[in-house]
Amino acid sequence: MRKFATLVCVMLCIFLCSCTVDTSGYSYELTSKIWETECKGGAKIILSFDDENASLFIQNGELKSEIAGKYFVDKTTFVIFDTKVKSNYLFSYQPCGNKLYLTHNSHTITLETKKNPVQ
Repeated sequence: MRKFATLVCVMLCIFLCSCTVDTSGYSYELTSKIWETECKGGAKIILSFDDENASLFIQNGELKSEIAGKYFVDKTTFVIFDTKVKSNYLFSYQPCGNKLYLTHNSHTITLETKKNPVQ
């Protein structure tokens, strides 16, 4: 009976440990890379960070737009405080290797790490 109780306890511990995800490195992974994608319609999106500012640049043909400013990041979300338009933009994110799933207003796009980052 004791072996059975020990086995159940070990299985429970393994199950509970396998369900947790360590997201402590997500914010560093997000902010240490340049992320980009090119959509089917030709639009290009680039997300980058420096020490104090974040930039989400969108270009579709001749149309260009940028959300840029100070940012705050935690394990699953970040906010860009764009003082030019006096607005804040909240994004959810999930890095997965060289891909980044970026969500805003229930819409998700997939970005990839920039192939040749500017030095």
